[in-house]
Amino acid sequence: MNLPGPIAFDAGNNRIFISNIRTITTQPKLVTYNLSTLSKSTFLNLTLGNPAPGLDIDSTLGYLYYVVSDGSATSTTDAVHRINLDGSGDIVLATSFINTPRALVLDKPNNRLLIVDARLGSSTVTPKIRALALSANLPSVFLNLASTSQTMAGVALAEQDPTVTTRPPVIISSTSASLGGDVTAAGSAVVTERGVVYSSTNVTPTLANATKVTMARVPAPSPKSWA
Repeated sequence: MNLPGPIAFDAGNNRIFISNIRTITTQPKLVTYNLSTLSKSTFLNLTLGNPAPGLDIDSTLGYLYYVVSDGSATSTTDAVHRINLDGSGDIVLATSFINTPRALVLDKPNNRLLIVDARLGSSTVTPKIRALALSANLPSVFLNLASTSQTMAGVALAEQDPTVTTRPPVIISSTSASLGGDVTAAGSAVVTERGVVYSSTNVTPTLANATKVTMARVPAPSPKSWA
């Protein structure tokens, strides 16, 4: 690693992605570091002079998003890419809308990317955060800084809890009930399991003080029944 840049955690594969942003004599690249085997490998080689200063991961859909700089503070040929976590399907989502890309973050609840446009060295254009709507790969300005003398290097989102809906129990007897629910939005989390917890003694059961039953996702309004 010559000049390490941004990193992203791939929880599903227990590894981290690191952008090697070396731009002068060494080819920039994306490198993975396996946290189980403590081994590194090259994930993707980039073009000399065109590093990736921002990247983030969608663990649910299995995508890595990254932005490639064209090396110029004033041109707009920088590009936002999406590639599968297995290294296949590298595509350009959008180009010609950003001057000096820096950090990138996935705003999953709003299905968009937020990208810092530092616009270094300009006396007339303010740095900004740009948004890229992933539904149509449509760019827009999310936030303009107030002064051309300011700049920014990073952007982050607060953790967002999943949204869960629970259907009221029905067909209740002394030994059984039918009930169910769904995770309607994953938020910042990766949904690894769905189910319910129940207790015969605790009116507010949790994973720590009740019995857990895992359930597969089924189309609503079909409830899940246990006896």
